[in-house]
Amino acid sequence: AHREKYQRLDVLTQHAEKFRTALSDAVKGLTVGTNIRMASGIELGVVNAAKDTLTVRVAGQNKTYRLNELPLPLALAIADQFVDQKGDSSPAFKAAFVATHKNVTEEQLAKAREWWKSAKTDGGQVANLDQVFDDQYDLEADARQ
Repeated sequence: AHREKYQRLDVLTQHAEKFRTALSDAVKGLTVGTNIRMASGIELGVVNAAKDTLTVRVAGQNKTYRLNELPLPLALAIADQFVDQKGDSSPAFKAAFVATHKNVTEEQLAKAREWWKSAKTDGGQVANLDQVFDDQYDLEADARQ
């Protein structure tokens, strides 16, 4: 059981990293004035897209985010609009990114589960990776199995 959990975590991490790389590349390609439409319908305007930061204008104010600290809704909006949906922004990669985000909510995790299921039914290579959402990491219990 322990080995399977490790393998699932390893694949999850690889998928999340591929998504992060694709997201970073997408941000680098944004130009001043590009609009990013959020799921809420709010539009943000790109003020500056640098190697490690993104500055957007929202509600009359500029907000700067480090790429590794983008709010999850903003990261997903960028991915949905500016990353190839069949490549590193496919449901499996996006789900891995969401599942590993430090500020993920229960609602967002539920959506990530849906993306895993979608990836599985679309012939994705995620097999039983959705189990990672329910895995418990109790080494003592694993050792007894």
